[in-house]
Amino acid sequence: MAKRFTDTGIWEKEWFMKLSPKHKCLFRYLTERCDAAGVWEPNWKLASIYIGEDVDFSDTVPFSDQLEKLPNGKIWLTGFITFQYGKLSDKSPAHIPVFKSIEKNSLYDRVFNRVSNRVVEKEKYKEEDKEEVKESKPDFEFQYELKEQAAKSIPEIKVNVNQKPELIEALFTDEIYVEQLQMAHRGKNIKEAFEECYTHHSNAPNPPQEVWEWKQKLNTWLSIKRKDNGTTKKGTDNNSRREAFAKRYGSGPNS
Repeated sequence: MAKRFTDTGIWEKEWFMKLSPKHKCLFRYLTERCDAAGVWEPNWKLASIYIGEDVDFSDTVPFSDQLEKLPNGKIWLTGFITFQYGKLSDKSPAHIPVFKSIEKNSLYDRVFNRVSNRVVEKEKYKEEDKEEVKESKPDFEFQYELKEQAAKSIPEIKVNVNQKPELIEALFTDEIYVEQLQMAHRGKNIKEAFEECYTHHSNAPNPPQEVWEWKQKLNTWLSIKRKDNGTTKKGTDNNSRREAFAKRYGSGPNS
């Protein structure tokens, strides 16, 4: 089941406070049932079943400034992408489904707030992203939006590092995170990498204490782990990098 950020402050926002219970439920339903770009293909019968009351498009009028009805009949939550991802990057595996939906539903002009040619705009956006990548840290190349700034927008999840099953459940029940790891690190054994990563970092002087930190650590660990496990020449070179890693940070992947 997909997991997303949620705005806990929405209950204090005036526009939301004015909604009836049915309309509040409908809005939350749309934010949780839409696709990665905030697009929902109407199924009012199913929505009515989940909400417990009959609903149709007319019930979106009280919060119409939060959405658009697209030419294809679908409903798009206009603030969804900005809230969930911040600035999009076509180099981020996590954002691939977003770009696919944007293209499928002809949302480039709306999302990027421009009316120029779509191809030219996309190239310009790529150039802007290149500058951003130069300044980014290696640990943050995998943009699952679990960076410190994003993590502060949701309640912190503490993990007892002595309770390994608890950590495993927190990581591997997040289907979106696991799917993106598989896409970014094709052919690598994620469970094996986790065991190595956990052994190393749980014995460190200051082990990670939050789920988002462990997700970053595992991604970074996979980034230095080769498919061949060091059996090729490149694998041998990789072992050298691991040894350097071990000298700098203590026990390494092979310790």
